Amino acid sequence: MSSTNPQPRFTRFPGLYDIVVPADHQLRKAHDLTDFTFIYDELRSKYCPDNGRVAWDPVLLFKYMFLKIVYELSDVDIVERSKTDMAIKMFLDMIPEEDVIDPSILTRFRRTRLNDDLLSRLLVKSVDIAIEHGIITSRTKIVDFTYNRSCSNPMKPVDMLRRRVKDLRRIMEKINKESVKALPERDGVDDDLEHEMDYTQEVIDVVASNEGILGIPVVSEKFNLLRETFDDIADQYTTSQRP
Repeated sequence: MSSTNPQPRFTRFPGLYDIVVPADHQLRKAHDLTDFTFIYDELRSKYCPDNGRVAWDPVLLFKYMFLKIVYELSDVDIVERSKTDMAIKMFLDMIPEEDVIDPSILTRFRRTRLNDDLLSRLLVKSVDIAIEHGIITSRTKIVDFTYNRSCSNPMKPVDMLRRRVKDLRRIMEKINKESVKALPERDGVDDDLEHEMDYTQEVIDVVASNEGILGIPVVSEKFNLLRETFDDIADQYTTSQRP
């Protein structure tokens, strides 16, 4: 388990955040008003206190999860944005010149440390705190990050995939209508998850081969979020099928 009392880090740029992040910025308010230390108690049972390597700070990783809600980004894209966005770095309690995590660390954290009910509960709690302080105005975005059978979220995996594909298609059509014509047509619509995953894989393959459209950031972000959702569902589905 990582220490709740990390060693102080020294920066060559003291006071930079006070200069570049306004006092009324959403993430500055989230940083100053929201206490995320409850995460340590909630996740204590998920870590061994005296064995193995020191883990990444679970508060840091959960803050990344919170940012995924605010910005609706994949692991890859939220980590990429944290390289250069000073408001995000401040929110994460990083010093300006500090290296960010590898996206795979965040992915493993989501899949191995947070079961679905726990993730839903922690997100609801953090979002409620943020709403209380006026940092965000709605809790509806938590649906995107707890798409399983959790009692707090009625969206099924098949519906989540359809939503992601729809979002990607919409942004592609807005940028370049011709690019949408290459997407595969649906062979009927049902609630069979395997059928939906097969179709989603076809969409992913087609878009992945179009380097031109993927070079546009707003398209690549929707694509990465679709691919991440697909991989999460595939991982969960495979695990549930094991004897």
